[in-house]
Amino acid sequence: MLNKIKIAVTELEIFKANQGNEHVINAVESLEEVNLLSIKQNSERLIARHELLLAWCRVLSVIEELKDPDFDPDDAPSLNITPPLDSSNEIPPKSMSPEAQKQFEKAVTSNEEKKTLRRTQLLVRELEARAVESAHRITVRWYTKSAADQKEVESVFQDAGISDAKKVQILSPPTLPTPDHSVE
Repeated sequence: MLNKIKIAVTELEIFKANQGNEHVINAVESLEEVNLLSIKQNSERLIARHELLLAWCRVLSVIEELKDPDFDPDDAPSLNITPPLDSSNEIPPKSMSPEAQKQFEKAVTSNEEKKTLRRTQLLVRELEARAVESAHRITVRWYTKSAADQKEVESVFQDAGISDAKKVQILSPPTLPTPDHSVE
């Protein structure tokens, strides 16, 4: 089990060097495979729980770096970019002026960048939800309210550079959506 945690940590190190989102995905998937119940020795399990929580918190730190606070999920890119009309109002135009061609190519490139950014930001938010839920589950299932356990949890948060807001998310029970019972 510690091997899966080491793989995740390695993936995060590779991500920091190369910035490939697939490394964050690999880290999350590797950590999701860790089963602390499979570790029979209590002393080994205590080490593993610490390393697992620390790895999840490091994933969350990386996600915070990737997350664009100004991202608007409702601001979707265009499905298609319409080329400018030519003098005969034909689409596509039989011939575009060099300036019109340049503007069209710029619009297409900008839209592709917007699509990539959107995919990345939606992925980051999905990975964040999975990581917060997993870290929360560890703190609830594997840590007690004892001073020693709570000190360890706080130490992990500090070592991973977790923000106060993220600590609250991890330590709070997940919120379930409330059903809308309004009648229209």
